[in-house]
This record gives sequence, C-alpha cells and structure tokens, in this order.
Amino acid sequence: MPVRVDNPILLLRREHAEALVMLDHLDAALHDLTAPGASVAVEKAIAFLDEEVRAHNEREEESLFPALEKYLPRSGPTAQMRSEHREFWNLLSAFKAALRDKTLSPGGPRKQGLGVVNILRNHIEKENQFLFPMAQQLLSAEEKAGVARKMEELIEARDHASAEVTASSACAEIGG
Repeated sequence: MPVRVDNPILLLRREHAEALVMLDHLDAALHDLTAPGASVAVEKAIAFLDEEVRAHNEREEESLFPALEKYLPRSGPTAQMRSEHREFWNLLSAFKAALRDKTLSPGGPRKQGLGVVNILRNHIEKENQFLFPMAQQLLSAEEKAGVARKMEELIEARDHASAEVTASSACAEIGG
C-alpha cells in the first residue's frame, strides 16, 4: 500500500513528539537501572531510537535538508543538524557498549544514557524552534510536495526492506 505524506514538516514534528515520549521513558528508567522493568524500558527505547529515529534522520537528511540547501549555505544549519545526528549515533553506540560492558562502573551506562537523552532533546528543540519554521517560510508548496514525495519513497523503501527481512527470517525458521 503506498504511503502518503501530506505535510512533511508536520510528519517530522509528530515523529519528534513520539521520540520525546520515548526519551521520557528512557530518562525515567536511567534513574534506577536495577528497578523492575528498567531494563525492558531501556531495550524498548534503544530499539525505537535505532529504528524510528534512524529512519527519521534519514528522511531529514535525504529530503528536507537538500531542499533547504537551495536557500541556505550547505555549511549552515543543515550541516549543524547532520553533525548532531552523527554525534547522537556515536553517543547511542557508546551507551549500548556501556550496557554490555559489565566491568564499567555502575554509573557508566546511566551517564552515557543521559547523554543520549540530552543531545536528542536539544536537537529536537532546535529543529522544532528554528529549522522547521525556516523550512515553512523558505520552501514553496511545490518544494514541500517534492520533499513529501522523497519521504514517501524512503518510507516505502524501508518498509519493503523490512518486509524482505521478515520473509527471509520466516523462511529460515521453517527451514526454507
């Protein structure tokens, strides 16, 4: 079934809202990683960040940012957002490593996790407060429609790849 993106900026804002809810859950779990349910909350948050936020960042970088770079210097706000995306992924990798490494101090995973929470919250605020209003102002209706079409393509490609992985896993389970 084809995906329809009517308003790309609104979609990105909705995804930000979902991410902020997940960050709240992660933040709460990080306050006591030994509490019942904390490890499940952390695992769910990491899975969400790895899947949903990764797809969101990809859509921004491959559809919205190039459209904005027609008006803004490539070394400007979009470069800063790309840099923050990379910093976020590096922090998330360090957090996952800290969770796996039992020899680290008990505060290691908590500190790494709070770094992940803080950078993504700050990043979302910058995009919501500055980048998205800039996009609304600078991009014509036609350009926004082009951004939406590119987002649709990216969503469909990701969904297709996910379906192939699921089908491949099902075949492997039944011995096919």
